Amino acid sequence: MRRFLPLFLAAACAAPPAPEAGVERVILYTETVTVLMSDGTLCVSDRPGRATAWSGRLEGCPHALAVEVRTLPGAPREELAPGGARVIVAGQGWG
Repeated sequence: MRRFLPLFLAAACAAPPAPEAGVERVILYTETVTVLMSDGTLCVSDRPGRATAWSGRLEGCPHALAVEVRTLPGAPREELAPGGARVIVAGQGWG
C-alpha cells in the first residue's frame, strides 16, 4: 500500500481539465470577423483578399475553431446575434 501512496497523492493534486471555452460574441467587420470567447480571449479570422465569403480557422488565440463567413457586413462593424447564418463558428450560427 505504501508504494501506491505517491501515486494517490499525485492524482489528488492533478488539476481537473479546463472546460472548453464557448463563443460569447461575434463581430463582423469588412476585413475580419472577431470572436470573443467565454474565457476572455479574442480570436480573429482575416478576410483573404477581396473575397465576399471565406472559411478557415480562428487565429491569434488558443481556440483554432472552424469559422465560415457567408456575407460581408452592410456597415463597417456589425455585432451579430446568435442564431443566424451569416457567420458560422464551430457549427453555431450568428447573425
